[in-house]
Amino acid sequence: MKLKSSTSIFVFVFTALFSISLSSSWAAMPGKNIEDWKTWIPSSQVEPAFVQAYELAQKGNFKSALDLIDSTTINPKFQGPALIIKGLIYNERGEYVNALNSFIEGQKLLVSSQETTKKRRASHPALSYGFCVAYRNVGNGNLSERACHMSSQQSYEAPEAHYETAQTLMALGKMTEARRELILAAEKSKTPSKYFYEIGLIRAYENDNQKAEEAFKKSFDLDSTNFDSAYQLAYTYAIQNKLDLAKKFLEPILSAKDPHPKMGSARVLKDYINKNALDRLPKKIKPAQYHLSRSKAFYKSKKFGMSLLEVETAAKIAPEDLKIREIQAGLNSILFRIEGAKSTVKKIIELADSKNNTLLSRSHQKLGDLMVISGNIKEAETHYKEAIVFGDPDNLAKVALKELPSGTVEKPPVNPNEIILTPEDGLNRTGEIFAHYGMYKSAIGVYSTALRLNPNYLPGMLNTGMAYFKSGAHGKAITILEKVLISYPTHQHIEAHRLLLSRAYVKKGDLRGGLDGLEELVKINPGIKQVVQTDPTFEPLRNMERYKDLMK
Repeated sequence: MKLKSSTSIFVFVFTALFSISLSSSWAAMPGKNIEDWKTWIPSSQVEPAFVQAYELAQKGNFKSALDLIDSTTINPKFQGPALIIKGLIYNERGEYVNALNSFIEGQKLLVSSQETTKKRRASHPALSYGFCVAYRNVGNGNLSERACHMSSQQSYEAPEAHYETAQTLMALGKMTEARRELILAAEKSKTPSKYFYEIGLIRAYENDNQKAEEAFKKSFDLDSTNFDSAYQLAYTYAIQNKLDLAKKFLEPILSAKDPHPKMGSARVLKDYINKNALDRLPKKIKPAQYHLSRSKAFYKSKKFGMSLLEVETAAKIAPEDLKIREIQAGLNSILFRIEGAKSTVKKIIELADSKNNTLLSRSHQKLGDLMVISGNIKEAETHYKEAIVFGDPDNLAKVALKELPSGTVEKPPVNPNEIILTPEDGLNRTGEIFAHYGMYKSAIGVYSTALRLNPNYLPGMLNTGMAYFKSGAHGKAITILEKVLISYPTHQHIEAHRLLLSRAYVKKGDLRGGLDGLEELVKINPGIKQVVQTDPTFEPLRNMERYKDLMK
């Protein structure tokens, strides 16, 4: 029987959600009224590389901008600012963990610098702006909101500072505050159409169709190429049965020469109008479902931090909605936010009907897994036993309980500050912890979920091979490790990979296969011979002439 992962059971609900389009996003690279180093460093001292890198990034040449900074010898007193610029560029590339690391390291260098006063060091607007964007995208709403407010205060005249603050507030469900920030952004901007569009979205969220219509109309009047506003106007008129007006605003989208993300939605809406099926269109927004739908949309677009942030907001709005809670638990789990996952699963157990054995069973199973990850083996045992009491329909608890280590065990080295931003990385880390405890069947179940999400995920494939090897399934280990060789013949872990494959062949009794693998390994790194000679796995090969010749 193929073992399911309990994580996949918690996440499956995602596929049942209805889709919602996300608002258009605009570049987060700040304008010079934020990233103006002359306000912070005397203009005569500004590094030319800063200006060049900034201009390259504004044109979308992010790699060139990063290469320029890395290849330039920066004066030590400017190395903090250089790291902040790199962080802003990483934000643009969607590399939010790299961005945070750059901002944090840059901040440390600024604080230790003797060139500026502490007050000016602590208040640099580009730093707060960068933190605002990066923390939001890794799913930390509290830190993002704090940095955003600081940024909008420091750069009061910069529309993008207010816009980014609004984005975080909207994700947190703080729509009134977000609307105020967008109004400020519109006041400060020479091209405010996009900000009025966002104001319209908030009014629609508040189910104030008249004010939503006013905002979308203002946005479109300011920019007739803003098809997002045109579509929202068409939708607003359609649900009011103003069909001629709805068709009027659909026309520029459908007749546009260049493809636009709203074209598909516009065709569907026009089809509803032509078929007189407008009763199928939602006329009111339910806030919790709105954030849940946005969570799904972000998940599908691989913006997993934002997906987590939106489902957390949905759970705050509807704290007793078990469907939302399950998705919240699943997302926290696969992104390795263990404390968030534990508290959510406990809430599910508290809220679940006492007769809902399936939900209670998988909740206790999930909580058992989370306790293993936290190193609380005794608590894990308790929850696995509870899961069995409630039925354990997939036998996950039975398997985990059988594998659970007894006695005192060393906890795995888990960094509580590590930020994981993809489901496959989070699942892989979970599997590694199960494997650390010798829970290889449970580990393989988790790795298999990671590989279903990303069939070519190299760490998951290698770890699956290792787990099969450790559990004694040497044939299965060989199968997956040989498959990896075809897909990744020269990856960075190739030596460890080939060594494990050779060991698997020998353990299976295929000595020729083991020797073939060792010959390939020695070609890559002759220095590996010492490791091979001291490895007891290869004892059956010691008296073979081919082995002796290889080890010379």
